[in-house]
Amino acid sequence: IVVTDVTGSMSPYIAQVFMWLRGQTENTSAQGFVFFNDGDNKSSNRKKPLETDGVYAVNNNSTEEVMSMAAKCMKKGSGGGENLENDIEAIILGQEQYKKIDEIILVADNRESMRDYKFIEKIKKPVHVILCGSDRRVNIQYLDLARQTKGSVHTKEKDILKLEDLE
Repeated sequence: IVVTDVTGSMSPYIAQVFMWLRGQTENTSAQGFVFFNDGDNKSSNRKKPLETDGVYAVNNNSTEEVMSMAAKCMKKGSGGGENLENDIEAIILGQEQYKKIDEIILVADNRESMRDYKFIEKIKKPVHVILCGSDRRVNIQYLDLARQTKGSVHTKEKDILKLEDLE
């Protein structure tokens, strides 16, 4: 599955992300897509880890369906402003909905942190993180996510593989 952050903080990259997503819809190994917006305009004080909401899943039946769901998720979001996002909640929902997957691709905003970071152990498949906005540094939370799930991290400049070998 492909899990994608469509919160307001992703706006500088969203055109590129959408172009990449279009290509992934043609990839028959991508069973589904999960989009998250950090709560469907829910106020910050009501957002709890793994209960934030604003997570939408769609089967990979057609490019139009996938792109329509991404746009719907974006519209229902708050437009940004917070620095905590519900990446893990979205991955877990995707993992539960698409039980036969082998791997997860997460498209995330490197500049934001995960509200639900402490729940990484609930992820049972390798997560390959594609980071947007990683020109100066890589957010340690995404390195941890990839390392603990035996996944990888990919930036514009570098692919970071075999993180599980690092101490």
